[in-house]
Amino acid sequence: MIRFNKLFISTMMGSYLLFGFNYGTQAAESSMTILGDKVNVRQTAKTDGKVLETLNKEVEVEAIARSKEQETIDKTFDYWYQVKTASGKTGWVFGSFLTVTGGAMTLGEGVIVREKADRNGKQVNKLAKGATVQITNRTKQRETIGKASDYWYEVTPEAGKPGWVFGGFLVKTGDRITTGQNLNVREQSNTKGKVVESLDEGAKVSVLERTKEQEKIGKVQDYWYQVKTASGKSGWIFGGFLMATD
Repeated sequence: MIRFNKLFISTMMGSYLLFGFNYGTQAAESSMTILGDKVNVRQTAKTDGKVLETLNKEVEVEAIARSKEQETIDKTFDYWYQVKTASGKTGWVFGSFLTVTGGAMTLGEGVIVREKADRNGKQVNKLAKGATVQITNRTKQRETIGKASDYWYEVTPEAGKPGWVFGGFLVKTGDRITTGQNLNVREQSNTKGKVVESLDEGAKVSVLERTKEQEKIGKVQDYWYQVKTASGKSGWIFGGFLMATD
């Protein structure tokens, strides 16, 4: 369980009234891959936390929880993830050193696939809206394009050449798990949207769509996700309260 400081709690009290959640993290298993060599797994979600284990590139871990608050480290803001390693140790890794591989789909028409992770990189492919791709790699640094700050992802599409796509044009398919109690699912992708359902902590939802622009709520900047709940209802949840799960 993460201990949040008084500043974070006071900053997010208004969001509590809008979303209806608490600040606990929910255990959920999601396979993630280490980016970079000599990545430290720490006892606490802090850069000076005691090092429990050091892992190398492409080693797989199981993410079991995630911080609600993001932090900026080396110009990259991301969440901390609590992970379990192959040796059985449990600790925390900053998100820029982790990636989730697997299926994703494109957002928007004419999504450009580039030879390298650069907006000026040579175009090698162009994908239609909803095209299915497999994520195979990710940059360690985010880039801001328009109103989205995201990573670049190396992808393999069903047709045409593989390459790099900016994360603002991709949404990872599959399930998410809620990380707060009494989390409101809303009719629109904003905090004033009509509530269509409230979910308990740990509820599993399926992702249908995602906004291309991010919003900052409290100290978290993330997308809104359109989801389908177990009861069959559809609505929107802010990404700060969802965690990817297998």
